[in-house]
Amino acid sequence: MVDPSILEGVQSLFKQAQKDDFAFLALLILTGIFYNFYFKEKPDPYHHVWFEKPQTADANAKGEDTRDIAVKLEESVCNLWVSHFCYKS
Repeated sequence: MVDPSILEGVQSLFKQAQKDDFAFLALLILTGIFYNFYFKEKPDPYHHVWFEKPQTADANAKGEDTRDIAVKLEESVCNLWVSHFCYKS
């Protein structure tokens, strides 16, 4: 069941449409087809970066691997620690 007022509204839109409206619609459709065939098929070359584990600058630093925060602070060369960010001078 389709409301007749909807059909009348669509028909009134087509009556008011000019040639440039149809040209714009054709251009829009062609642009969409061009995008889907040429740009959408190319994979993102940097997509794998989202899934890599970030590496720290001092990953190979000397010292034992420990979970003690005080020992890690002494080994680091940071002047200020805020949350998990190291601020060096």
